Amino acid sequence: MVIELFAQAAPNPAAVWIFIGVLIFMAMSFGYLLWLWNTIYGLWVRSFTSGADVRLVDLIGMNLRKTNAKLIVDCHIMSVQAKTPISMKDLEIAHMSGADVELVTRAFIESEKTEQGSSFEELVDASRSEKLAELLGMKK
Repeated sequence: MVIELFAQAAPNPAAVWIFIGVLIFMAMSFGYLLWLWNTIYGLWVRSFTSGADVRLVDLIGMNLRKTNAKLIVDCHIMSVQAKTPISMKDLEIAHMSGADVELVTRAFIESEKTEQGSSFEELVDASRSEKLAELLGMKK
């Protein structure tokens, strides 16, 4: 009676290909999770620690719509810390309409501090028509 050990048995070609497939799947899953952490969770952690209310669903939606989530989150954090919060939806709409979101956010914060009374939508329209400097009384 001869007992074959597992290491001595001839390898099954189907089992080898299944093992290689499982390894490739695991490597791709790890790469996806690493990408997800870098793009979405990193922004969420940064916004959470700064006190800005950003939902993971919003970040995933921005990623699917191919908008610049980092720019929008940075502007939202800037506005929340300046105590003139601008909604994520308004920032994303401004970005998708072609306005310079960072400049408009800074202008809105300055407008609120100096009590000029300019709304965010007016500043977005002015940014798109390149009249933001005139509206705020700044020199180009």
